[in-house]
Amino acid sequence: MKIDISKFSLHPLSYGDPNGSVFQHDDELYRVISEDQIDFYLELFERGIIDELIDKKCLIPSTIADVNIEEKWLVIRHESVAFPSYCFEWCGEMLKEAARVVLKLEQNLLRHGLTLTDPHPVNVLFQGVKPFWVDFGSLARVGAPNAGWSSEMFAAHFTRPLKIMSAGHDRLARCLLYEANLNGVSQREAEAITDGSWIRVRKAVKTRAGNVVRRVVPIPMRPLARRAKRLLAHSRDYSSINSKISSETKEIESIKLPQPTTRWSDYDNVWFPPFDSHRDWTEKHFVIEQILAEKRPRTVLDLGANRGWYSQLAARHGALVVALDSDSPAIGKLYRDARRDGLSILPLIHDFRSLHPTVPLGRTPGVPPWERFRCDMVFALALVHHLVFTNSLTFDYVVKVFSSFTDKWLVTEFVGREDRHIPDWVDGWPPWYSLDNFISAIKKEFKIVEVLPSNEDHRRLLLCSR
Repeated sequence: MKIDISKFSLHPLSYGDPNGSVFQHDDELYRVISEDQIDFYLELFERGIIDELIDKKCLIPSTIADVNIEEKWLVIRHESVAFPSYCFEWCGEMLKEAARVVLKLEQNLLRHGLTLTDPHPVNVLFQGVKPFWVDFGSLARVGAPNAGWSSEMFAAHFTRPLKIMSAGHDRLARCLLYEANLNGVSQREAEAITDGSWIRVRKAVKTRAGNVVRRVVPIPMRPLARRAKRLLAHSRDYSSINSKISSETKEIESIKLPQPTTRWSDYDNVWFPPFDSHRDWTEKHFVIEQILAEKRPRTVLDLGANRGWYSQLAARHGALVVALDSDSPAIGKLYRDARRDGLSILPLIHDFRSLHPTVPLGRTPGVPPWERFRCDMVFALALVHHLVFTNSLTFDYVVKVFSSFTDKWLVTEFVGREDRHIPDWVDGWPPWYSLDNFISAIKKEFKIVEVLPSNEDHRRLLLCSR
């Protein structure tokens, strides 16, 4: 069936690509290729290069679309990514896996005389735990004008941030990726944060090599030697580029990411029971499973996911899941669990306070979180009392955030004054902190609120429906 291109709408993040533009239509993504690039991209499809890269899990699945137009156009339909994310929302393992995919793609492109012109993480998106390259516009022939692999761009957005994370500064690396945006992390910044030991070694080797060259090469021959060095550095020879990519791959693989534990990432078996042993479950586990079985949400957002037990339960019930938490080690563990078990979960690092619709763009430079992560159902379990007592947020503020992310249902939890942990956090109780007032705030956004039991008498689960 042909598609009417006149009904396409330009994607909000499609700009600045001379090779084409990305459009949306009926929740599908299409790329309209510029006229002067049509023959090049047709050749990539006809030679089977695109299918090969898709089969190798490097490139987002894509096909040539059948569009209803008279002009000569090439329109490519891309597989939609359920939940777009940004590199500063990823844990270290995700950034490293994205780097692997970029390097793998470049190695496979080089075999066909092709290259990437823009090795930037903004061009990588995750389908669950699997990263894919999505920017067709950055494919080019080796040696084409303004085309060529940029080792500096790759280092700025992958290698240096990963080395900062390796040194134990995960949050700083993600802050720099957010603030730097297109420029990435500079060598000077990486050196200042990591104490520069790995950079100083490299500088010392280069300096020593330069001293040797100056002693060996006669003064009259040095201009020729410098010219030869420049030519070699800018060489487009395939073996030279392949060698560079191999070296960068080894460098990425050599980076060891720490796996620290925190209060939230190190839940014991009482809080993280096996999924195949109901004997170890609490009443809360059974209630949540029953909700998932009855409502059968297609998508679930788990706010304050921690290790992600309920995220994994939802994924095992067939839902596409986004799990958000501010605790990086917890998100890292969830990512490893999801990869191990093949679960459709996208774990991301987010501070709840950045998610309110009144926060400009939710601290992101592109599409805000409440548009990217909107789901059928939102989980907010054992979260509200933390937000009230440690972040001084009101019920209205909290519920407004919950509401902005769900189309159908909210499953949240109220923790009463009897909880043994809350007195350690506060000197006094807000007079408005009660189940009735929480339900009143919820009813401003949801029509139906059903009160259900949780794992302790002073806790209640609330199933809220639009």
